[in-house]
Parts: sequence; C-alpha cells; structure tokens
Amino acid sequence: VDKLQQKIKTYKRQIEEAEEIAALNLAKFRKAQQELEEAEDRADLAEQGSKFRAKERAGSVGRGASPAPRATSVRSQFDGLAFPPTFDLAPENEF
Repeated sequence: VDKLQQKIKTYKRQIEEAEEIAALNLAKFRKAQQELEEAEDRADLAEQGSKFRAKERAGSVGRGASPAPRATSVRSQFDGLAFPPTFDLAPENEF
C-alpha cells in the first residue's frame, strides 16, 4: 500500500510539473501570436502607405503636373520690371 501511495505522489508531482510547463508554453504561444498579429498590422499599414505613395506618384505624372518650381534669385524678382517704379519719399520740390 505504501508503495502505491508513493507512486501516486510521484504521478501527482509529474502532473503538476507538466501543467506548469504547459502553462508556460501557452503563455509563450499567446505572446508570440500577439507579436505576429502586431507585425502583420504594421506590415499592412506599411503596404497601404506604399501603395498610396505609388498611386500619388503615378497620379501626379499621369495628370501632367508641372515640374517643380525652379529656384529664382531674389535679385531677378526685384529687377524693376515686376514692380512699379520707385517713389521718392522726400521729394525736393514739395516745400
């Protein structure tokens, strides 16, 4: 009888250890599953962003958009042709 009780205790201990290992493995699996879902979500967002940017590029070329504005110097903007003639703020023959 003592021998059988000892076997029962051994089996119970083995069951408890197996349950602990199973719980740890389940926690690891759930964590990995959550990380996978988050990575898939990030990949989906990145893919959508990439498609959107590609669509924007294709749309801007397809519409015949004007090229980027070229840089102009400040001097060329103030060459006197684009603005009215300068006025003297203190004319000599006013007084």
